[in-house]
Amino acid sequence: MATLLSFLTLLGFELLYYSSQKAQFARNPWLDGWVIRLGKSVKFVALGLLLVSLVGFQWFYGLGSGSFYFLAALMLAGGLAFLLSPIRYFDLQWVALAFVVFITLELI
Repeated sequence: MATLLSFLTLLGFELLYYSSQKAQFARNPWLDGWVIRLGKSVKFVALGLLLVSLVGFQWFYGLGSGSFYFLAALMLAGGLAFLLSPIRYFDLQWVALAFVVFITLELI
């Protein structure tokens, strides 16, 4: 459950990062085309993902520790987005592979 909620937080933050006015689309990440096509509605999708993640963390861990866990996951997602996005580590294949590996490790 923590892996799924952390992934939703990362995806929500990435969508907000790509839909900002200061985002430059010089590279070709896997979210660029989708963000450009949908325009302003991407921000609502991203905020919805973050809200679902926040409520999920609070439901799974409790109100106080769930909020803290969400903020820690959000800081981690922000750091990963700002540090690894320019290096092009956020390819669809790597994110999907990491998600499958971490879900498998969580279930074991």
